[in-house]
Amino acid sequence: KVLTPCRKDVLVVTPWLAPIVWEGTFNIDILNEQFRL
Repeated sequence: KVLTPCRKDVLVVTPWLAPIVWEGTFNIDILNEQFRL
């Protein structure tokens, strides 16, 4: 569900499946928790 974008008009995943994070595209709280340093 994290990588299910709410916008369909912009590219959200690269061809090598890396997420492209646009403002308002993904739930930032979930991403921050997942990729915290």
